Amino acid sequence: MIKIKEKIENYLNNENIKSALKLVRKLNKKSSYYFYYMAQIKRMMGFMKEAEKYYLKAIKGGLKLEKQDYLDCLLKLASISRSFGLKHQSLKYLNMAFKIDPQNTNVILEKAMYFRMIGDFDNSIKVMNTLLKKYRREKDFQGISYILWAKGGIYRLSGKLKLSISSYRSAYHYSLKAKDLSLKIYSLLGLAGVMRISGDVKSSLKTYLKAKKYISKNDIFASAYVYCGIGNSLRQMGDLDNALKNYKKSYLLYLKTGDFLDLGLVLWGIGECYKRKGKFSSALKYFNKASGLFNKGFEPRGKILNMMSIAQIYYLTGNIKKGRKIYDLAYSLSRKNNLSTYLEIFT
Repeated sequence: MIKIKEKIENYLNNENIKSALKLVRKLNKKSSYYFYYMAQIKRMMGFMKEAEKYYLKAIKGGLKLEKQDYLDCLLKLASISRSFGLKHQSLKYLNMAFKIDPQNTNVILEKAMYFRMIGDFDNSIKVMNTLLKKYRREKDFQGISYILWAKGGIYRLSGKLKLSISSYRSAYHYSLKAKDLSLKIYSLLGLAGVMRISGDVKSSLKTYLKAKKYISKNDIFASAYVYCGIGNSLRQMGDLDNALKNYKKSYLLYLKTGDFLDLGLVLWGIGECYKRKGKFSSALKYFNKASGLFNKGFEPRGKILNMMSIAQIYYLTGNIKKGRKIYDLAYSLSRKNNLSTYLEIFT
């Protein structure tokens, strides 16, 4: 069992999912480690809903994991809940992990990411900077890259675009030192996103395409993410038909993963294309679908962008009063959540 676990871990570390899956299928289908490793594989492929089910089975009842693996399950469940915008659920798993090992670096890191999620950027940065010092002392390039990537996202959300670009570039640099493919891809994706909203759309598209070359066919989530990003850049460049083609590819992939919040952002992008084509009724149809998804979880950025797009539709069709009301609500929501990304609507 120990030897099989070591082989599975090695395969997963090298992102050799197919080889890992073959070994996992040799395990007892009722064992906690079968569920644990199936969860790890599903998560790496981007199937978060399926991963969540397996993690829950791995920690259930009399099934036993080693302490660190049990802790890892709780942290992964906190992370998945965070990606679904489920604040209370994410905090519940984080608190369970904290009780087991409050000094654990990964627990502290998840705490920083929780702060990031709820818009408490000052506390998030504070915790991340403490961890960054530790990782630098230890020359933990993977840890350094992850922190810089996370900080890049915070700077983007708070409108500090130059700092965001710098952080993502540094994250990419350290991902190469760490030889971490996932961090390499997501550093590029983060960088491309900030380039786009800061006006450097050609560089943004080029960076998305660069990231796309590194993404495995098995990584459904990253594939969905990059197609959405390419769609965003093409939309901003005015190539609406090709933008729609990429959004639709992203939409089909996000459907597979069950990631309804990112699916909402894709629907918003599709709606923006139709709005710019002057097809307001079609645009409003997609914006309303996106609203339904954003209401399922905590995703203020997407909700704000979508509300402002809806407001623009009402302005453009002559209903100034209703447009003003929705616009004011969106702006109020952005201030409440400490966000500056509502400015993306103007790009």
